[in-house]
Amino acid sequence: IAQCRHYNEKVRLNAVQGMLEILQSHDVKRTGKSLSDILQCLLEALVDSSTRVRKAVLQVLAVLLKPAPPLSKGAKAHKETKPLQHLQQQAKLKPFVPLLLVHAFKAMTHLNQGVSIDGIQALSVMLSELGQAICEQDDAFFRRLIQNFNAILTQLFAETTNVEVRSKFVEKLVGGIEAALVLFRRRSPERR
Repeated sequence: IAQCRHYNEKVRLNAVQGMLEILQSHDVKRTGKSLSDILQCLLEALVDSSTRVRKAVLQVLAVLLKPAPPLSKGAKAHKETKPLQHLQQQAKLKPFVPLLLVHAFKAMTHLNQGVSIDGIQALSVMLSELGQAICEQDDAFFRRLIQNFNAILTQLFAETTNVEVRSKFVEKLVGGIEAALVLFRRRSPERR
């Protein structure tokens, strides 16, 4: 974890890749303190100056936020336990949702477009894997999300004239907006 904050890019990349290997071979999600430390470290690296480090962080987040595969071998048992495991995973991660969102917003509104795109991608992973927990956030979350999307588009069109770069960026942004709208519609009508 300490190596994720190292000054050398290769050391940071190796540290994040090491976390990925550990998460793929062990269920670290069960230990609360380790989960907190891992998330804090990863989220700080979401705005890393190195594209390779940020891409590795996105891989770790995808593994970390997905529910663990079921232990049973039957296909029918897998279908029955998957929704339950997903809900259990969301319950474990629910206390960390505000922290996850703050860092995703920080990355999304970063001046570096690569960091912004990776921030949008991180938010998309969070929206797809932690939808119910994010859905339970207050209205301020959705207002801030809309403000961030507006700020990103304003920055993009003020700074970039390259159509290809704009379209790639907008494509990622639209995916995030669509996922957020699905969650917003899922909320109970009295909370809208």
